[in-house]
Amino acid sequence: MTRGRRYQRGQAIVLIAIMLAVVVGMGALAIDGSRAYALRRDLQAAVDAAALAAGDNFQQTGSYTSAEQAATTQRPAPRR
Repeated sequence: MTRGRRYQRGQAIVLIAIMLAVVVGMGALAIDGSRAYALRRDLQAAVDAAALAAGDNFQQTGSYTSAEQAATTQRPAPRR
């Protein structure tokens, strides 16, 4: 019985090291995912603003060229 315990010493340290690596990796993935989601949300807001600007300009002028120009020049302030 003492021989079995002697070979198991230090096993907890190895398991804790592996678990710590897994937890840190999961935290990194969570942060990466949340940043990607925030970037996607900001890009979608910019695209929506450009589409609304183009639609409003087209309704007022009736010109496709003017609407396209309004869509490409409409830039909302970046949120940080």
